[in-house]
Amino acid sequence: NGVRPRKAVRVLLNHRTARSFEQVLDDITQLVKLDSGAVRKVFTLNAKPVTCLADLFGSEDIFIAYGLEKHSHDDFDLDSEEWKSLNGTVRTPGRQEHRWIANGRTSPASEGSSAASFQSSGSLSPTPLRPTEVRLPEAVARLYSLCEMLGDGNFAQVFQCVHRDTGVEYALKVIDKDKCKGKEQMIANEVAILRRVQHRNIVRLVEEFDFDSELYLVMELVKGGDLFDAIAAASKFPEAEAGRLVWHLAGALAYLHALSIVHRDIKPENLLVGGGGLLKLADFGLAVQLPPGGERLFTVCGTPTYVAPEILAETGYGLEVDVWAMGVIMYILLCGFPPFVSQSSNQDELFDQILSGRFEFMSPYWDDISASAKELIRGMLQVEVGERFTAAQVLGHPWLEHRQEEGSVRTSWRMDLHLEDRPRSAIEAKGAASATS
Repeated sequence: NGVRPRKAVRVLLNHRTARSFEQVLDDITQLVKLDSGAVRKVFTLNAKPVTCLADLFGSEDIFIAYGLEKHSHDDFDLDSEEWKSLNGTVRTPGRQEHRWIANGRTSPASEGSSAASFQSSGSLSPTPLRPTEVRLPEAVARLYSLCEMLGDGNFAQVFQCVHRDTGVEYALKVIDKDKCKGKEQMIANEVAILRRVQHRNIVRLVEEFDFDSELYLVMELVKGGDLFDAIAAASKFPEAEAGRLVWHLAGALAYLHALSIVHRDIKPENLLVGGGGLLKLADFGLAVQLPPGGERLFTVCGTPTYVAPEILAETGYGLEVDVWAMGVIMYILLCGFPPFVSQSSNQDELFDQILSGRFEFMSPYWDDISASAKELIRGMLQVEVGERFTAAQVLGHPWLEHRQEEGSVRTSWRMDLHLEDRPRSAIEAKGAASATS
């Protein structure tokens, strides 16, 4: 980030030499030599913050380096000189040994590069696999045919598929067991919970196929996108629409909590919007069943914007952390930004705000929001766990009366607006676990 034309530099990383995220930032600082000083922030081409080593060794190969300055939308547009600089630097974008630090968005891939392709938006993405390139085990292929790839994670791929007999479309999640060594228990736990739950606001596990090297999960297909994109497009929602979304989420959480299951990663990215605006909770990679007898959990995990104070304080936590995250989501739905924000993108500052529980209903954004809505948010964002609403209490709150009977939420939005705070990564400093995809 700096005066145009900005330079692109090439950085070679591997798991042996990259000892810590801080060390890598120091190495990048020496190479990049930002006008603003040391490299403090790194983003992917999709404006996703890079917060840990795992983010650097994922599917992304090109990154943007910043000091403490804020990034803007214009930063992701390259001029002609920057295109030339980047094209001369990025030679083998698909090789896993190489990671790139760049100061802008990439151009279309050069000829001969088959390892990666560029979408029209300019962001780098893995080349989508054609159905003919994927070999399914006979037991799976006999029942399902692949249509297209929907997503590609660190150790799982998700495809759209169709049942050969019924014609019903599903999502097929393929988990590579060789790539998730050490995470076997987490995956087994996720599948066990998905087998157990049946609720209209929770993505349904249809069936599973377990082989020596891969696990195939046939899931309900939700085509409306996730709530994160809906918020980014709509900026904020009228109370009626926000109330319906919160009512759906509270219903899913009340159901899970009655089974002593805590999700632990409630955020808009894990909430899918189906037909008629029906919200469905997905991604149970961090979900666990609480031990009997009221024993608390101590594993630090989650996503910074939505993490509850008791997780940060490491004093033990339970079902209540999901309600805190729901309170953050409701706040965002009604005004378009989170209740806890660090203006300098300092994670420690953000965590201090969360631990204090201090937030405001700022004017003019909240001037027209009802007192009942604000009261519900306060009830969900209580630092003292004993004073925080339960999911069942949220469902019974006056603000949510008759919300389930009101008009459906819009499911098609213009995708040209963005939240000010878009963290999608786990809390690296606290050693958070990652989801299966």
